[in-house]
Amino acid sequence: MKLPFLWVATGFSIGIVVEKYTSVPVVGAASGLGAGILVLWLLRGRKLFLTIFVFVVGCAGILWAKLDNVVPANAVQKFSGPERITLRGTVASLPEMKTRGKRTNISLVLKADSIARQQGNRWKQFPAAGDVQVFLLQSPFLPQVGDALRLYGMLELPRQVLNPGEFDYGNFLAQKKIHAVFQVIGKKSVRLIRPGSNCSPGRWLANMRRSIGSWIDGSYGAREAAILKALVIGLRSDVAPEVRDDFFKSGTIHLLPTADGKWNYTLF
Repeated sequence: MKLPFLWVATGFSIGIVVEKYTSVPVVGAASGLGAGILVLWLLRGRKLFLTIFVFVVGCAGILWAKLDNVVPANAVQKFSGPERITLRGTVASLPEMKTRGKRTNISLVLKADSIARQQGNRWKQFPAAGDVQVFLLQSPFLPQVGDALRLYGMLELPRQVLNPGEFDYGNFLAQKKIHAVFQVIGKKSVRLIRPGSNCSPGRWLANMRRSIGSWIDGSYGAREAAILKALVIGLRSDVAPEVRDDFFKSGTIHLLPTADGKWNYTLF
């Protein structure tokens, strides 16, 4: 069989598309996969082998798509609601801080470990999993990658699109496997449980990015340095609002990702 990876990709893609626009039972896809593997063994070296091979990989694509859509029982977005809760997790992205007068806003991605919510007169803790887009307003410190945090605030689902043509923030976060937003206000709502290790790869890369950012600041003017840092290492906190608006209007805003490849829109 020539170009095996091409046929694997073709079959897998067909399976994902079929699952998206139709409803194939799990039993049917699993049966097709199992029976197809047996038939492949019997038809090896024959002309029908390639057709059956694409069919088998397509069944695998269907099962993969179904598995990808399954929401675990402990998914962090299932705990969203109007009440305030306590969220524990580990910083998974390079935090960005914006300052407006005396107000500071830090945005980061947190890998959730557990949540605690009040039930009656007691606080009950539940295991949680998944990434959360976190916004810290007036945080007493700047967290670092790998830090374990305890946050008190409100867990919400991303805001739905209300107007035609409006940027779909929820869909954007979903593409990054982020399905919840956590808003924290006040210095007393942020606690550092355990600092991250300076030897961890994520922490090392974050420090390297900041070092490169400092070198860019010293080598170029403020305006040019801000754009270069956003384009090269994903640090966009210094980009002026009018420059950001120009990127929006020109349709090139995707050129300014964050350091971890996730765009952290501020809520404030």
